[in-house]
Amino acid sequence: MSTRETAHSLNLSIKTVESHRQRIKRKLNLSTGTQLVQYAVNWFTGREAGGHQFGAKDEPNAEPEAHTGP
Repeated sequence: MSTRETAHSLNLSIKTVESHRQRIKRKLNLSTGTQLVQYAVNWFTGREAGGHQFGAKDEPNAEPEAHTGP
């Protein structure tokens, strides 16, 4: 989806969408829009992204892990 399409569907300005996209890329240490899309696809499908394998414990409704140490 293009920036223009995203802005229109969310009823935001193009500049707002571009600004948010830039901030997200900076926080994730990504430099291109293609990298951002790939990261999002990997995150959504549960594949490894940014050196982290997403698993059940990362899901919001997952059971907490048992604490065995002090």
